[in-house]
Amino acid sequence: QLFHPIKPMLAGRMTLKQIYSTFDVVEVLIETKYDGERIQCHKERDEVKFFTRNAIDYTYLYGKKLTKFILESVNAKSCILDGEVIVWDKVNNKIAPFGENKTIANSDESEKQICFMIFDIIYLISPRGEEYTLNQATLFERKQILSKIVNPIPNRIEIVNYIE
Repeated sequence: QLFHPIKPMLAGRMTLKQIYSTFDVVEVLIETKYDGERIQCHKERDEVKFFTRNAIDYTYLYGKKLTKFILESVNAKSCILDGEVIVWDKVNNKIAPFGENKTIANSDESEKQICFMIFDIIYLISPRGEEYTLNQATLFERKQILSKIVNPIPNRIEIVNYIE
């Protein structure tokens, strides 16, 4: 069964000098760090669950606002998506300050709404049933897969932009 949370590996802190020397001859991807809540989305056919980085099931909190959008926008039989849940301020047309996720997840979303910013894919079963464990794929390759299987819904389900 797909619904087993996977704990991500976190990089240690580095000084700017360490970063430059470490990545001097290596290509890297740079993306925006969102100030929300790190969440994995597990989709298996028509069932969607959300887990924190500590494997706490937050489907009760984010499922009611995001499940229908995941089902609309993600073209996969099953997958595990890694991302950040943020709050989108519809009035000011920008990301709201950190700290409102739970309040907005439990509200009517009149002025603000929950948005899932996807930055990685960990696992995939394609619509035709091919299974891919993506731990050997590069981040760039996984980003390409995301762009093929996720049809973003602005300010609701999005793929995090990056530069090489």
